[in-house]
Amino acid sequence: MANDQVVKMEGYDVVIAGAGTTSCILAKVLAERGKKVIVLEEGDDSRKFLNGTIFSMMLGGHQKKTSFVGCSTREGETVLIALGLGGGSKTYGGLAVRPDYDWWRSFGIDLEPYREWAEKETWVAEIPKEFIGPGEELYAEAADKVGFPMEINYKHVNFDRCLPRGCAVCAYGCPQKAKYDATYSAQDAMKLGAKYVWHVTVTEPIIENGKAVGFRGKRKDGVTVEARGKVAVASAGGFGNVALARKAGLEKAGTTFAGDASVLSWGILPQGVQGNQIDHPMVYGMEYKPTHTYFGSCMHTRLGWLGASIPVDGLSVLKYGLSYKRLFVSFAKTKDDALGHVYDDGTMSKTYSKADEERLDFARDVNKKICLAAGCAPESISHNSVILAHPSATVKVGESVDSHLEAKTVKNLFFCDTSVFPESLGAPTVLTLAHLAKYEGEYLASIV
Repeated sequence: MANDQVVKMEGYDVVIAGAGTTSCILAKVLAERGKKVIVLEEGDDSRKFLNGTIFSMMLGGHQKKTSFVGCSTREGETVLIALGLGGGSKTYGGLAVRPDYDWWRSFGIDLEPYREWAEKETWVAEIPKEFIGPGEELYAEAADKVGFPMEINYKHVNFDRCLPRGCAVCAYGCPQKAKYDATYSAQDAMKLGAKYVWHVTVTEPIIENGKAVGFRGKRKDGVTVEARGKVAVASAGGFGNVALARKAGLEKAGTTFAGDASVLSWGILPQGVQGNQIDHPMVYGMEYKPTHTYFGSCMHTRLGWLGASIPVDGLSVLKYGLSYKRLFVSFAKTKDDALGHVYDDGTMSKTYSKADEERLDFARDVNKKICLAAGCAPESISHNSVILAHPSATVKVGESVDSHLEAKTVKNLFFCDTSVFPESLGAPTVLTLAHLAKYEGEYLASIV
């Protein structure tokens, strides 16, 4: 039976669809400038369950669309899409990679003035020496042997809270509350008056007289929610923003789709040699610019490794089940050519150019060489299927939105998150998104 009830929320300066990484930081920037902000989120308040760990994300609906329950392309590839407060920042590994400021300026966006603010907001820090364990050192030595010299990464981590050994669950939610995720920015925004409304699936922008004045959506109980303000910001992610963009007449939205294709490779080290799984993870990395590929040390929880391995190796992987401490993992994230499509029925397709396939083959080959140089048994080396890490380039700047991220078809409708990336980054995104949120927040605060 249809529910015709409508709940109206009015009088806001900015209405934001989605409570992911960019949205939470954007809400804080606006609230600090005294603006009245409301955020509509399909998922839960992910702080509610078990300290924001992986269990909270599963039980709280935060991981409704991820590899854990099989969100995939029509071709069957896994796409990581997180719901709930904090979005993808709950599930990333904590790597901090600065934006290419000159590249962004070529699209009319100057992010460099916000570097100091963004790094402070997201807890960017150097990794202390005592957090660099023998497994990570082995990774750096092996990579150097095959011609890929690594540097110590920067991390979005408060190392005063972090455990130097034996944790390695950064990408599954941090029980120590040492890794930055955007819930911390959201909490600051809430203290300053920003309102968050859960379990509302935003379905369309509210457009009146050619201008966006908010968003309309449905609660889980079927009640329609309308939130109105002076401007509307779609921040529902590279996947979620497509439907909203099309409702606003942005016909090219979703006709491209990038995902920073990622591959993990692993092997087992000899008896008596420690892998990189019980050290602090992701200490070393490098960007190999000729192929736009980011290589780095990695980690896997025991269950995560078995979950990735069994589809590749079958039950034969169980013979290594007691060898977890000797597990050695190399990670590669590649730039892709955005050949993909998000369809009106909510499905997505991802195809690869010849250059994409060559980059992926190169990434696997380098990963394998690093594993072999570290001493892994050749027969133990495997690669997982391609994972698309953060959907992007679906509502692109310069094509669908201008340099202020305003829709070219509707005034006062803005898009702000990975969807506006003009191309795949081929690198971790959180620090870039913090810059982008500050950039956009300052602009919006100046016009409302």
